[in-house]
Amino acid sequence: MIKKFIIASLATVLTVGPCLPAVTAEAAVNSDKYLGQTVDSNGKYQGWYKFSDGSWGYYIDYGKLVKNVWVNEPDGDYGIGADGKMVTGWFPNAIDNKWYYFQSDGKASKGWLQSDGLWYYMDNKGAMLTGWQKINERWYYFDTTTGVMASNIKVDGYYLSADGSLQ
Repeated sequence: MIKKFIIASLATVLTVGPCLPAVTAEAAVNSDKYLGQTVDSNGKYQGWYKFSDGSWGYYIDYGKLVKNVWVNEPDGDYGIGADGKMVTGWFPNAIDNKWYYFQSDGKASKGWLQSDGLWYYMDNKGAMLTGWQKINERWYYFDTTTGVMASNIKVDGYYLSADGSLQ
């Protein structure tokens, strides 16, 4: 099955050009490190690859390890960094200047996210929202720098309750 990609530069990209990010080759020698992979007629692997450090990378259909891309899978979206490894944790995107949070399994978080006891809201693409946001017919305020949801406080003259919603 050919995987679909949405090419997006992640924070480690220093420049953004009109062409696709550079893709470099890495030899595929141990097929038991592959998850859901296929092998084309030329013997090139494609699919997820587990590195010796336990992190994951992704080979596209012509046997190249991808870097600085988004991988869209049926179960979620994944970010691949400049080193060719799946991103986890907080990660800034150099193209849209927004923050994303990738779970320990590499999937981009969407919707409500609690991290280190603080609440955030990620849009349907996984970008952290900031400022005033209407979510499920209720208003919330997320710090414009950190994205942390405000609660039990007045913002712009409006009181936000313990659950962060406007009262």
